[in-house]
Amino acid sequence: MKRSTNFELLKIICMFFVISLHVCTQSSIASNPASIVDGVLFIVLSEFGRTACTVFVMVSAWFLSEASFKTERLFNTWIKTLVYIIAVYLCYHSYTMPWYDFLPIGGGILWFISAYMCLILVSPILNAVIRKTGRQYLLTVILLLGVPMLFYSTVSLNDGQLGSNVVWFIWIYLLMGYLRKYPVRILDNRILMTAVFLILCAARLLPRIELRYSGRLPVVETWLPYLDWWKSVLWTIPNFLTAFTLFFVFYKLNIKYSRVINFFGAHILAIYTLHQMPFFYEYLWEDIFNCSKYAGSGLEIPYMLLVVLSIIVVASLIDVIFDRLVLRRIVSALDARFKKIDQILNL
Repeated sequence: MKRSTNFELLKIICMFFVISLHVCTQSSIASNPASIVDGVLFIVLSEFGRTACTVFVMVSAWFLSEASFKTERLFNTWIKTLVYIIAVYLCYHSYTMPWYDFLPIGGGILWFISAYMCLILVSPILNAVIRKTGRQYLLTVILLLGVPMLFYSTVSLNDGQLGSNVVWFIWIYLLMGYLRKYPVRILDNRILMTAVFLILCAARLLPRIELRYSGRLPVVETWLPYLDWWKSVLWTIPNFLTAFTLFFVFYKLNIKYSRVINFFGAHILAIYTLHQMPFFYEYLWEDIFNCSKYAGSGLEIPYMLLVVLSIIVVASLIDVIFDRLVLRRIVSALDARFKKIDQILNL
């Protein structure tokens, strides 16, 4: 699949916010900001990690909805996740895991990978639905599935019966496949999309900042449970609209081809996997990076940025080494079998 530098840059930015969220919430680096500026920056850096997950699915769906199914794509994700989990577990683990937790699908220690692989598995069916269903019927299905899920979870502070990662990913896939097949002109207006995105960001961030550093508006405190819920749950209207408008800010953005951007964008799933294993991340933040040492030091923001950058670079290098030394040989040996499966699923 040809990589578009604008979307690869978007993926890198989103991964930056994912890692930032994890550093802020899983270590103590953000527990005692040295200044109001640092405190505000921590609020910003920890707000959009979950939103970024939806953006990743949107980018994948945009391309996969018009692409042929490739067993190799699913296999690569599966084997990398399995190998990385086992390798890190053998090097360091803080508790004993049951054997089935090592499986990328089913174990669930990496929820995003599990849901994403489920999405890839059903993508041939979803592509057939997008390709063969009429415009009005497809739009009706998308609205009937999405509107109740989004509305109920937003106003009730409850996941609802439709609320699950796999269902959400499938709905995003159908939506982006529809928009790819039937473009909506207003979404091409980058100025409008940017304006809506910034308004959504302000609506999510300003109440938190006011509550933490002013507290003069009691109504903000009553809204805090909603703000926390909208921040953490993918299928809420604020979270979805933030991801949706950000996607279309980068859509058709004319960025010159960059080998550096495309290189790091190609290793996003490995970056996520290698820094977010539950048995490892406490060791990562405190024993390797000593994040707590920098809390309240005045250097917490620069050090946090250094941590995020280090994870992106090191994980990408590990992934490219594994690709070239191991994965290519395995895929080459299984290539004939992969092609036979592809022929069946792409009928």
